[in-house]
Amino acid sequence: MRLLIGLDIGTTALKAAVFDTEGKLLSVSTQEYALITPQVNYVEEEGEVYWNACKAAVADLKSRYPIREDDEAALAISAQGETIFFMDAEGNLLRNAIV
Repeated sequence: MRLLIGLDIGTTALKAAVFDTEGKLLSVSTQEYALITPQVNYVEEEGEVYWNACKAAVADLKSRYPIREDDEAALAISAQGETIFFMDAEGNLLRNAIV
């Protein structure tokens, strides 16, 4: 079967959904995360939070709709654009992301 998978990485939650090619919603998952607010008007997030939410959302989608090994899937990703990640040359996070 051909599937369409969408991931929306939002400020306070990651939303994921699976659709068929006719646009029928087959499965949906929301993974919320708490923000770090060390001072007024300042928001951070641990970088791994987004990756862990993504893995949890995909696992949740698969538990709600049986995605098979031979299914074809297209993936679309949307994310808030203002979050900044600081990484070293090897791609390791140097500090929390600034949201």
